[in-house]
Amino acid sequence: DCPNQHWDKISFFSTDTPTIVMDIDMLVVGNLDSLFNFKYQSGLAAFQRWWSPNRNSINGGFYKIIPNEHTQFVYDKFYTDPNYHINKYGKMVGTPWKGEQTFVNNNLSTITNLPNMWLGVYADFIDHKGSIIHQKTLNTLYNKIFESSLIDNDKFGSKLKLVHFIYEENMIEDHADWIQDLWHTPISTV
Repeated sequence: DCPNQHWDKISFFSTDTPTIVMDIDMLVVGNLDSLFNFKYQSGLAAFQRWWSPNRNSINGGFYKIIPNEHTQFVYDKFYTDPNYHINKYGKMVGTPWKGEQTFVNNNLSTITNLPNMWLGVYADFIDHKGSIIHQKTLNTLYNKIFESSLIDNDKFGSKLKLVHFIYEENMIEDHADWIQDLWHTPISTV
């Protein structure tokens, strides 16, 4: 029921209470207490796209919003002319109907970076703009940046809390049995 598709996540920027927005294609693989209790003043806390050439850009799969005038500004700016921003940022990122996270990144002055080692990504044999993405490459990059495993022996690494399945054609249920088992197994918080 979202007329602006995933762009309607921006509706959460007009709130009076702290809010967490998390995409449905996230797999919980660790205790989330430190993520939910992560302290910052106000605005937005988000993960950076450590796997992307533009590593300073945020990932829109998880937002922790503590409202202020800047978060309201993002909401007001977008909903004044949604089609304009959807088209502008869609062209900017090269994919129609995408670009919401770039819009937020470019228009919100108070963004706190969450510890990037907590967010893993999964994308194997995915065609992105003519290049095939392999999970092995993402594993190697994660290890280089964080000196830890993203995936090792069919297990997600110990520093991870969430794994984002970052492309639409990369749904969780289409992958290995061990991933499907994790999707259906509750994570203990004890």
